[in-house]
Amino acid sequence: MIDLFVYGTLMRGMPNNWRLKGGRFVRTATTRPEWAMYARLNGWCPEVIEGEDAIRGELYEVPAYVLARLDRNEGHPTVYFRSVERLSDGRDVEMYVFQWAPEGPYIPSGSWREHVGDVRRHYGDRLLSTTEAADLLGLNVSRVRAMCAAGRLGQKIGHRWAISDRELEAFCRRRRRPGRRPRWDGLRLFTA
Repeated sequence: MIDLFVYGTLMRGMPNNWRLKGGRFVRTATTRPEWAMYARLNGWCPEVIEGEDAIRGELYEVPAYVLARLDRNEGHPTVYFRSVERLSDGRDVEMYVFQWAPEGPYIPSGSWREHVGDVRRHYGDRLLSTTEAADLLGLNVSRVRAMCAAGRLGQKIGHRWAISDRELEAFCRRRRRPGRRPRWDGLRLFTA
């Protein structure tokens, strides 16, 4: 198992946490004060570069196949590169670091969870991408994007669409089919 520190959309309760399936959450953790966090893609995800702040996130133990899957998702080594870094307690861990100039606003708290907290309180417990919503609804991604553009679903955050779990649940209730009762558990839609 490999120790992996995550600080953004891979954390628990965030949209990409499902990508850590097969790994095990260990604890919350903080880096040494050697980094700076910025919002990337108009606030859609964080980026961490060298700086003077401590970054707050989570520590996972993941097998090699999960790390290989994350490398593809994070664009290693072209967008983010994975390197061995040290946490505040002295433990060496793998961590994804952004390797270009920052694109968005600086996040002085070093906590992505705090940064997106206001958005979550307003929109719901979990924000889903159009791809995730399409998977849950069993629809084509382009159809979900068209519904967003028509104002039937989702909110524009930056230049991307996001659908809250609450909004998706309400949408599923509205399009209920006779004889089938949609049931929502916060992560997946089941038809009972």
